[in-house]
Amino acid sequence: MIAKAELEKMGLAELQGLKEAVEAVLAEKANAEMAQLQKRMAELKALGGDPRRPQQQGEGRTRASPKPKYRSLKNPETVWTGRGATPNWLKAEMEETKKPQEAFLIAETA
Repeated sequence: MIAKAELEKMGLAELQGLKEAVEAVLAEKANAEMAQLQKRMAELKALGGDPRRPQQQGEGRTRASPKPKYRSLKNPETVWTGRGATPNWLKAEMEETKKPQEAFLIAETA
C-alpha cells in the first residue's frame, strides 16, 4: 500500500503512470470475475432453470380447474364455479324463480 506522503512526493508523470497501471489491473480483475460468473451461470443453467430468476414454488405445474359450485335448475349441464361476475343465466333464473343464489348451490358429496 502506498502512503499518501509517498504519493505527494511523486511527480505528475509518475502519478499518471501509476493511475494507468491501477486501471489496467482493475480492468483485468473485473474481466476475470465476469468470466468466472458467466461460467457459473452456464453451469447452473445446464442443471435446469434460469439462474437469474429464482424458481417459484410449484412452478411448472398447472392448477386443477376449480370445481363448479352452482348449477342451473333448468339445464343441469350449465354450471358456475362461483368465481368472477355472476353469469347471466344465474341472474335470469334467480329473477324467474325468486330463489336466492344459495338455492343453486351444488350439494357437496363427501
